[in-house]
Amino acid sequence: MTKFLLPLCALVGLFTACQTQPNEKPATPSAPATGAAQTPAQPTASEAAADDVAGARQWLMTSVEDYYHSGSPGADAKADTDTTAGIYTRRYKAYKLESINLEFAEDQDKAVADFEKKWAGQYNTKYVGTGGFLFTAQDYGNLKVTRCTFKERTKDNGYLFNVTIRDLTYKTDNQGDIKVLRTAQGYKIDDVLEY
Repeated sequence: MTKFLLPLCALVGLFTACQTQPNEKPATPSAPATGAAQTPAQPTASEAAADDVAGARQWLMTSVEDYYHSGSPGADAKADTDTTAGIYTRRYKAYKLESINLEFAEDQDKAVADFEKKWAGQYNTKYVGTGGFLFTAQDYGNLKVTRCTFKERTKDNGYLFNVTIRDLTYKTDNQGDIKVLRTAQGYKIDDVLEY
């Protein structure tokens, strides 16, 4: 009896399989065939954007704290160099240096008008501030980023963060928005808006 039961079951199974219409979708590329080279799954656009924001945020926090630390060379000396180790873009350094030098101009009104005309298409000169490269203070001690919240993507694909920085040495807090750009040399600060 077992001799007949096994072939009969195989025949019924084969008949059923032939009658069933395939209604499954083709296999997706994320399920490669056995033995095929496997590649990591590509993140979705929103996942990639979130990773970029998180990376820019982490870079900003770490870089500010490392850059403005008593064990590192003076921030002003580093800001004036054109090395990839700096945390500012060349354009922002030129803009900020020019704004700092406005107070030394002989004809203040003309100097301010020229400055605003020159930089208006690239920066909002209303929020440039009058002090150092980071915030109003001219001297910095050891800095600690106490808050860094993503606000938005900028027109030039930068990342705008609302940041609060505590100067642990001088016991002061500074707050404003900092724009970070991804450059060929990595992330760089391209604007600091002081309100």
